[in-house]
Amino acid sequence: MKQWIDIVEGATHNLVSFAEYGEHASLLEGHVVSFMTFLENLNWTCELGRTRAAFVSPDHKKVIKVPLCDEGILGNNMEARAFQRHNSAPDTYIPIAACRIFYADADIGVPMLMMRYVKPVSASEYKDLPAWASMVDGFQVGRDHKNNLVAYDL
Repeated sequence: MKQWIDIVEGATHNLVSFAEYGEHASLLEGHVVSFMTFLENLNWTCELGRTRAAFVSPDHKKVIKVPLCDEGILGNNMEARAFQRHNSAPDTYIPIAACRIFYADADIGVPMLMMRYVKPVSASEYKDLPAWASMVDGFQVGRDHKNNLVAYDL
C-alpha cells in the first residue's frame, strides 16, 4: 500500500506499447480492481466511463484514469502522447490537460494516467468554444488550474 501512496503522490513518465498486455489479461483485471479499491479507500471519487474509471482526488487537483479494458489502455497512452505533442508544438495540436503515464505495479505494468483536474465548462460557455473543441469527444473541455481551456478526454 505504501508503494501506491508514493505513486499517487508522484507518478513517473514512461510510455509503453499496448502489445505488452495481451497475455496478462486476467492478472490485469485483479490488479486494476485492487488499485481502484485502494483509491476509493483514500476517498477519491469514481466516475465510470465506457473504457476507463476516472478517480478524482478529494482536493480536486488530480485525476487518475484506470483502464477497464484494452481500449482504456490505448486511451491512456493516446492522451499522454497528445499532451507531449501539444507541449512540443502548441499551435498545431488540441490542448490537453497536463498528464503522464505511471504504473501502480511494475510487475504487471498497467498504464494508469495521472491528469491535472479540469473543471468542465458550463453550458453557457459552449457557444463561445474554439473550433478545436468540436473535435473532442463529447466536448469534454474545461479550465485547468491556470484557467487555460483544455481537453480532458480525447
